[in-house]
Amino acid sequence: MVTEDLNRFIVIGINHWNDREQKLALLDGAQREEIYSLFVVSTCNRTELFAREVNSEELIRLLTTYSGGSLDEFHKYGFIHKGSRALEHLFSVSTGLDSQILG
Repeated sequence: MVTEDLNRFIVIGINHWNDREQKLALLDGAQREEIYSLFVVSTCNRTELFAREVNSEELIRLLTTYSGGSLDEFHKYGFIHKGSRALEHLFSVSTGLDSQILG
């Protein structure tokens, strides 16, 4: 049961997007599209969208639409992790283990 729920967890992200207004517009856009399980993690060099029950294409479209980026740029510089790998990534980012300066 836990594994099945975990497999519904996803993260997509790209580095170097740091505009608060764009992030708020993205969250508003997600609500209009009835994506309610979304949260955004943003640091000095990354913006990542974490969600449940959403496919990666929907998240990529949201990110590229509101960041001004393109699909080609996402596929060149972005990433997608699902399930336990997405959860591991969240913990690595939130604890500072996946950062330009450790900690």
